[in-house]
Order: sequence, then structure tokens, then C-alpha cells
Amino acid sequence: MNSIQAFGAFQTYERLYRGACWEDHLATRTNAQGRWRLRRLLPVLNASELGPVAFAMSAQLASSIQIPSVLQVHETGVVEGAHYCVLEFPLGDSLAGLWLLCQRKNQKLSPAMCCKIVSDMCEAIAQIHAMRDTGRLATEVLFQELSPRDIWVCADGQSKLDIMNTTQTHGKIALSSHTSPAGQNFYALSPERILAKPLDERSDVFCLGTLLYKMLTGTYPFLRESHEHSLQAVCEAQAPSPSSIDADIPYAVDALLSHAMKPNPLERFASVSKLHEALVLLSSECKWTDTQMELASWLADLMPPPVSLEY
Repeated sequence: MNSIQAFGAFQTYERLYRGACWEDHLATRTNAQGRWRLRRLLPVLNASELGPVAFAMSAQLASSIQIPSVLQVHETGVVEGAHYCVLEFPLGDSLAGLWLLCQRKNQKLSPAMCCKIVSDMCEAIAQIHAMRDTGRLATEVLFQELSPRDIWVCADGQSKLDIMNTTQTHGKIALSSHTSPAGQNFYALSPERILAKPLDERSDVFCLGTLLYKMLTGTYPFLRESHEHSLQAVCEAQAPSPSSIDADIPYAVDALLSHAMKPNPLERFASVSKLHEALVLLSSECKWTDTQMELASWLADLMPPPVSLEY
């Protein structure tokens, strides 16, 4: 384990993640029980004029969304000039981390589990869009920077969304901490974003569909031999059906993804809520029952036990 370091009222342990804007550390609070994810703005941005403002806005947005399927921000502040926020840290791993574990152990998520995780994300995003529509959220939030690192799969089989990597279409500032430049993570791109056309929640529908395709098949649907050809493939939204790649994937999944990933936004599901409804119906038609328990059991077998920390 990395050496323990003091940071204000916290002790930080191993680094969990480092991106382009911030880094996350496992942390405990002095004289208190529990584990936290302590997120610190990187020094180069901390010293800039824009970085602290954008970080504070992202953290404030996250803390204003109090729904169970979103990772909660419990505290924001500055320690010795370093801007930080503290997020809940439930047992589990990010979807990106699970992919790495699957590769090492030659395992994969079942179609039922893939659809369950994306259904949980749809439910979270649909609730956020509803908050905007009812005036409980001041800015329109779209998830055009959604990454597997933003999806936290908890040990109980539920999934939570880390919303600090978002695109705010009417907010003035947004940060994305992922190191890959736009266009490298093709599940985070919709055709209208590439073509600089207006975005709405149907853009999120496309990105969620692309992410589900990658989870099911292990391949990016639009990755081609060059960057330019990949961007063109996104705009044309032409990809092999998932069932042609893996025979265990039901044909009904093909139909759902074809609808979600139409190149014309008007032909997609009209909202993330509608995509969520379609995933729930799909699970029922496929007789995927107790998927949350199945996912929790699978995680217990896959993941190493949590490291014991002395408080």
C-alpha cells in the first residue's frame, strides 16, 4: 500500500485514478469510520484562473443532485490552496476496472448484467433530465463525456453514476478529467456532436447505446483503421449486429441497439427515459430475473476482498 499522507482532516492512501484534471485517492477521515474518495484538482489547473472555478462548478452540480443512483459529493473545500471534494466510496469497482479484471481472469459480463448496468445509468440520467425539466436544476446536463470510469458498479449489484464528467449545454464551464482527447473514446461521441449540431438527450441515448454495445461485444462499434474513418463511422452509425459477434446475445438486443444508435436523432428513442423503459421490457421478455443478485454474486467471486485500513 502507498504511504499514508495527511490532507486536512483526511488521511489519503492509494491513488485510485489520475486524469487530465484531477486525481482520486482512497481516504479516511480523522477520528471517524468509513472510506471516501478524495478528489483533488491537479496542481497545474489549481494554479490556473479557470481550473478552480470549473472544478467548483462541477462539484457543486454533483452535490446538488441527491438521488441514490448518483455518487454523492459530501464536502468541497480548499486545503493549503488545493481544491478538493469528497465523494462516497461504496464497495465495488468502476466499469473500467471490471473490464480489466475480466481480461485478467478470462471472464465477461453476461448480456443480462450488461443491460442491468446500463439500465441503472439510464434511470439516473433520466432523473437528472427530469430535474432540469421541472426547474430543480438550473443548467441542462448532457453526458457526452460518459466513460466506463464514471460508472461505479457496487458490490450489491446496483450501479452509480459519477457525474463530474459531463457536458453542460447551457452552463459556461465544464471539466472532463479523462485523458483521451475527444474522438478517441467513440462511445462518448454522437453524430451530432461530431457534426457540431445541437445536442439534446437523444445524444445521450446514442452514447448509452454505444456503451452497451461495447459492454456486450467487447468491441467499439465504430472503431476503424484511422481516426477520420472512425468519426465517419460514428456519423453513419453502421456497425455489425451484436448477435453476429456473440451468439449468446439475444436478437431483441440487436433491435434495441439499432433503435438507440440511429444516425438521425429523430429516429432514436425520444429520451433516456424511453430507453430505460425499453431495457426494462427487454429484461422481462428475456426472463432475466434477479439480475442484481446475479451481478452481486459475480462481483463477489471476481473481485479481491477490500484492503483493511487502520483508522
